[in-house]
Amino acid sequence: MSIEKEIKRLLGMLQSGEISQTESDQLEEYASKYPEYRDLIQIHQELSGVEFPAPDPDTARFSQMRAEVLRKIRLREQRTPGLFQEFFEKIRSYAMRPEMAVAALTLIIGFLLGRALPPDQETLTSNIIDQISSLATKNTKLEDVQKSPYLYSNVRYEDIDENTVSLSFDVTTHLNMTSKKDDPLVRDVMAQTLLSSSNVGSELKAISYTEGIVDPKLKEALIFSMHNTPILAIRIKAMSRLIEYKKDEDIQNAFLKVLREEESVKMRLLAIDYLTEDQVSPDILQKALIESEVPQSPAVMIKMRNYLEKK
Repeated sequence: MSIEKEIKRLLGMLQSGEISQTESDQLEEYASKYPEYRDLIQIHQELSGVEFPAPDPDTARFSQMRAEVLRKIRLREQRTPGLFQEFFEKIRSYAMRPEMAVAALTLIIGFLLGRALPPDQETLTSNIIDQISSLATKNTKLEDVQKSPYLYSNVRYEDIDENTVSLSFDVTTHLNMTSKKDDPLVRDVMAQTLLSSSNVGSELKAISYTEGIVDPKLKEALIFSMHNTPILAIRIKAMSRLIEYKKDEDIQNAFLKVLREEESVKMRLLAIDYLTEDQVSPDILQKALIESEVPQSPAVMIKMRNYLEKK
């Protein structure tokens, strides 16, 4: 092996962090003989000692960024590569045959006319999905969803597999799409479903799809649903999903509100379970019960007393 190749091999080992002490000593010896490689070693050492300038994104932001990248990859995979090239290659092969020249010319004219005419329904649908998907990646809070220029209605969900859902909904026109449950657009549709849907089945489906997804706007939508939806089953379902968020101040406050205002005994018991597991101060819990204007339940009082006795 030539000296140059050996030096390059040792530099590669250095950059990958797999160089041994013996190899490091050998590289230093080579660098003293061939100073042109000294700069590369020095640059590597300087870069290794510099901290990355940008802070790591929080969990929700990173999840959103990842979902947007995966969405773009899926959209690119769905498009047929080289469609135009393949089309014109076929036309060219026809044009080389005299008896097919007129037919080839007709096809080319027809293709160009088609490009000049308005897009077909499939293209229109794809463009709308691209637009609303792009907007959904920028909606990080429930307030963003509420101000969205797009209103999703007549929403229907259908499971494809554990991680994928088929959506059918109206937004300007009726759309059907299949995507991952953590896709930003799917999250936007779910959040709007929880804000405004009058369809019990759609709301329960939307809540079930939030499992395992950490997203600020979905958390806010679940809190809204827990406090405002008239159907008790939906309020309890939303609450069960919020319990997955541990040590969360927003949810602690929401559950304290349940203790003060909710008439459902089951929901109040669930609130106590969450708050005591999060080690919320007994004084805060007692204050919430004292301020409550709903009839006191023996079950709630017994659970609270048992917790206070353990303190």
